Amino acid sequence: MKDALKVLLWKPEATYGVDPVPTNVANVIVAQNVDINPLEMETDDYTPVSNSFGSNEMIVGAVWSTISFDVLLCGGGAAGTAPNHGPMLRAAGWAQTVAAGVSVTYSLISTGEESGAMYYYMDGVLQKMVGIRGSISENWTARKAPRLTFKGIGLNIPMVDATLPVPTLPTIPRPVAMNKANTVLTIGGYAARLSSFTIDQNNDVQYRNLTGREDVSIVGRRMSGKVVVELPLVAEQDFLGAAGICTLATPAAMSIVHGTAAGNIITRTLPRVQLMKPKAKSEAGILMLECDLHLARNVGNDEMTSVYT
Repeated sequence: MKDALKVLLWKPEATYGVDPVPTNVANVIVAQNVDINPLEMETDDYTPVSNSFGSNEMIVGAVWSTISFDVLLCGGGAAGTAPNHGPMLRAAGWAQTVAAGVSVTYSLISTGEESGAMYYYMDGVLQKMVGIRGSISENWTARKAPRLTFKGIGLNIPMVDATLPVPTLPTIPRPVAMNKANTVLTIGGYAARLSSFTIDQNNDVQYRNLTGREDVSIVGRRMSGKVVVELPLVAEQDFLGAAGICTLATPAAMSIVHGTAAGNIITRTLPRVQLMKPKAKSEAGILMLECDLHLARNVGNDEMTSVYT
């Protein structure tokens, strides 16, 4: 079998763990760097006393599957159209709200998280997973297209032989690089000169297998990140001065708006961010400021909001 020949399908589940049957026409995900482990395993030792060295067979307690992959961030192609990676956000504890012809908004939730089913064709075989839930992270770097990484856990379905389908690729806009023309970052209202920005949802995702129950649950979230910007004069924006937002760990609103064409504009809003552990660094001979980000709740489930317009 040829490693380069692959198709990834994904569809949200109406009922947890029940296969919604994604198709190669309606549910193709434009993913890259796919890493799948079809068979994670928890075992128990069987070690009765013996008159010889050696090991006995292991007892298999549970099996499940994991997957991770990247998508380049872009919009849905028209205002009010969900992005191709929307199903991954929904399986990572985000609620989707569509305003027809206007926007698609993703908001964090702590209960009622959705789940997804995946079909991953690899040349002559098919690996299915159902009941998938997970977590996302994002990496924004100057002069490159921002990317979202999804890492998920799902219920195992044994691999089968299957013919590689011909995918109908979704009509999505071309991702654009993070640069002066396409991207604006503000911190406390100040338009910073951004070099890189990372955000990690850090969901606590647990696989459970008890009598009468097998599922994957999101049981916690503690979002974090990192930002690197050019260090400005204190008079321009006070990061490290006596009243600096780093010095006093003062929460500040942060937003990043990426893209200029309707249907391909992405806005991330973080209402209460603390810039922690600041340090100066040199980048191409320019003095930069690197800070860890602590994303605090405002009124709850609002550490970050994602809007596509």
